[in-house]
Amino acid sequence: MVDGWVTMLMLAFGIIVAVIGVTAYLRMFNKEKSLSSSHSSIDIPPPLSRHTAPEEDRSSDERQGR
Repeated sequence: MVDGWVTMLMLAFGIIVAVIGVTAYLRMFNKEKSLSSSHSSIDIPPPLSRHTAPEEDRSSDERQGR
């Protein structure tokens, strides 16, 4: 059987690793959240609809049966 101090050492190591992992995850999550909120102020044009496509694209769509 394993001595008590080895069990306590492994338990403490596991707790420390878990705390570091949660801290790193929360920092990454908060950083990503702050970056996404700063990008919302940038105007991103909507994708082109089929009705506003250039004439050459329409002719290629007609040939492909779309």
